[in-house]
Amino acid sequence: MEKDQIMDELVKTIRFTFGVGADTPITGETVAFDIDGWDSLSHATLMIMVEKKFAIRIGEDESNELANVGALRDLVYAKLGRPSA
Repeated sequence: MEKDQIMDELVKTIRFTFGVGADTPITGETVAFDIDGWDSLSHATLMIMVEKKFAIRIGEDESNELANVGALRDLVYAKLGRPSA
């Protein structure tokens, strides 16, 4: 799976998890503060959803170090067995 495909799936997952409509842009630069309801508890829920979606495991330390959605995309990409580019 390529990074753009991963990003598309992450955007869908974020929209579903937080009930965010298409009128709210979600990009690689999007941070939790940009999304209503994205707090520490819902972040954990999102990580579980991402783990299930991509059949990967994200450690707590990895999850806590994510700066933005782009960093999450890169982490998923790496977990799927591809080096970060």
